[in-house]
Amino acid sequence: MKKKINSKWLGIVIVLFILSQFFYFDYFKSNNFVSDESDNSYLLPKVFAKNEIAFNSELLICSQNLANYGQFPDVKNRVKWMNYTQYKEKEAALVRRLSIAKCDVIAVQEILAPSKNKAQEVLAGLARLLGNVTKREYEAIVGESNDSFLRTGFLIAKDSAEILGTHSFYK
Repeated sequence: MKKKINSKWLGIVIVLFILSQFFYFDYFKSNNFVSDESDNSYLLPKVFAKNEIAFNSELLICSQNLANYGQFPDVKNRVKWMNYTQYKEKEAALVRRLSIAKCDVIAVQEILAPSKNKAQEVLAGLARLLGNVTKREYEAIVGESNDSFLRTGFLIAKDSAEILGTHSFYK
């Protein structure tokens, strides 16, 4: 059964998203990046509420800092040292991490794109990749931003939740 998400719940999601930034960091090696032998996600900060914390929740809400994730030319322009192989490894690590977590709602930050429309394309592409792995369909929602290149958004599993309305505190 789908859970309906109204503006009140979206506000709660945002609060949970902010709290997750404080409570669910895993610090490995330098610069707060993940690096272990089994996971090539050395380019990603590990910043989401883990599946095992939610236990018997009906709606699993996670957050993930995408760490300047966008289309490769935009990423390369911002992260000069990253090559295409590293970019694809980062993308695969993101999809792997989010699929393991089995999130119903994923709040994301640092979508790198020059416009809201481009950010929507980026997040929709990530939703497709995640859906290919999880066999779930995700709706991608990108909000307005005061930053000209970084945006935030949500990935919503369509089998678990539905957005009934939104309210933005942009500007």
